[in-house]
Amino acid sequence: MSNDNNRAKTYLCVYQMLAITAGDVSWLALVIALSVGVTFAILYLLRSWLGR
Repeated sequence: MSNDNNRAKTYLCVYQMLAITAGDVSWLALVIALSVGVTFAILYLLRSWLGR
């Protein structure tokens, strides 16, 4: 019985680590997407402003 208990604790620990990592990755992806979008918007505005 103790072996199953340790296995469940190990799965829980791995699941928590994966959840934390996924949270960090999603925040990182959101930040990257926002910065890329802002960069493209600035480049588009500059190009249209310089194109006049």
